[in-house]
Amino acid sequence: MKRVLIIEDHPSAELAIKSVLREVFQFNVEFVCFSVFNKSKLTKLLIRENFELAIHDLYLGGVKNFGGISLCTEHQVPSIGYSANTPKCVIKSAINSGALGYVVKSSPMKELERVVVSVLNHPEQAPYYCFTAQNIIESDSGLEVNYEVPPTITFRQETVLNYIRSGLKSVEIAERMNLSIDAVNKHRQNMMVKNNCSMAELIERYSFWSHKL
Repeated sequence: MKRVLIIEDHPSAELAIKSVLREVFQFNVEFVCFSVFNKSKLTKLLIRENFELAIHDLYLGGVKNFGGISLCTEHQVPSIGYSANTPKCVIKSAINSGALGYVVKSSPMKELERVVVSVLNHPEQAPYYCFTAQNIIESDSGLEVNYEVPPTITFRQETVLNYIRSGLKSVEIAERMNLSIDAVNKHRQNMMVKNNCSMAELIERYSFWSHKL
């Protein structure tokens, strides 16, 4: 009997995954399911049990679940990322965390089946993507961003950054925050220096780590 780990907090999605995997494994499969990521509990389970595959919802109650993928990778369990709201940065981070495949929840179930079968049969050729995820990955953002570490910013800098994201210029931000233009520009400079990146990358990293379903 094959064993599959599912980390998913939406019952309907869990049922859909199980339905596909029963077909893939010709009903010779049993599931262990978690609705939250608990590192200690999952570590003990991975040490004790042998899993053929792990499917990870990347948003559990709005919290990113890359830790589950990393832990399964550490214990040599093939993982597939699975999420509804899927910006390019999330897919890349899932793969960087060790996922061998990625499927967007809105994709036809045949796409999940195709990715699962590919990962199981030819893991050396990973990563595998559903068509939707492939199109997202191939979109040219022109910007390579390190998403591994969240940006370090103060509350005041976060306010400035959100104004920048909304398209305001320094003079407009200064007026709204009752600051001098020099103070606003100093905040901008300090954020880039502290995080060792451009403003464009900082915005991408901040958008990634603040992203919620």
